[in-house]
Amino acid sequence: APSLLYVTTNPSGATVYVDGKKFGTSPIEGKEVARGRHTVRITKSGYKSIFFNEIKFGGKPVVINETLTAEIKEEKYEGNNICSYTNVLRRRSRK
Repeated sequence: APSLLYVTTNPSGATVYVDGKKFGTSPIEGKEVARGRHTVRITKSGYKSIFFNEIKFGGKPVVINETLTAEIKEEKYEGNNICSYTNVLRRRSRK
């Protein structure tokens, strides 16, 4: 018999992949996964991905409950790059 996978994330709405294939969106309330070892990846835009390598799926349900960590963006650098780029364009257009 297959195993059931339960995934809850905080915040919810994360995409769950099993062996690289899209499996669903959290929360997942007991969806069937074939027996054996599988990799599970959880991704959400703006958050660090969570990767589980070789989870063993037997008869018992597999429960994953994760709090996602926000990715820190280097906004200062992006801002400076945008400004300097715009300045370059302005200089060129003056010629």
